[in-house]
Amino acid sequence: MNFLPFLCLVATVLLVVDARMINQESKRGFSDLGCMGVYDKAKFARLDRVCEECYQLYRESDVHTTCRSNCFKNEFFTQCVDALLLRKDQQKLDYMVEQLYGRRKKMNPVPLSYFLVMFLAVVSASVDREAKRSFSDLGCMGVYDKAKFARLDRVCEECYQLFRESDVHTSCRSNCFKNEYFTGCVDALLLRKDQQRLDYMVEQLYGRRR
Repeated sequence: MNFLPFLCLVATVLLVVDARMINQESKRGFSDLGCMGVYDKAKFARLDRVCEECYQLYRESDVHTTCRSNCFKNEFFTQCVDALLLRKDQQKLDYMVEQLYGRRKKMNPVPLSYFLVMFLAVVSASVDREAKRSFSDLGCMGVYDKAKFARLDRVCEECYQLFRESDVHTSCRSNCFKNEYFTGCVDALLLRKDQQRLDYMVEQLYGRRR
């Protein structure tokens, strides 16, 4: 007896069931976020990916949840779009948000806005304190600059992602980025065109020593 048609039928049924389960789970997530528009799998996945990439960038546990809150219609989502350099897609993403968010009765947005502003302030302060602690732990004695520190740290993070060696990130950041390993990472990441600017940042954070 030829079992091949039967096996193909079983495989097809399993694939259909699996696809339906995934779709139902996605729709449940759609409702849980307070979305009241027309469900669109592709649009929902695109907006969700923005929040996922934002989490990968900041590595803060609350980022993904906050970015998706109120069906992506929040200030944190907009900040994630900026951080991910997606401003060119801003209009298209805003349109997707409006489509999924849907129309609803007017209500006073002040309490929600106030909550979001306060939450972002708390998260920002927490991240800033952690960054300053790392700044001191690395032996930096210059003037702390959040943007410069984040830029240099990103070089080391990207270098680790390139080589996947456990000591890469630590060695690259040692002595406040003033080491040969950091220079090697700049070369490996093809950032020689930015070498002078990066060296200036290192000197600013490293500070003067006796």
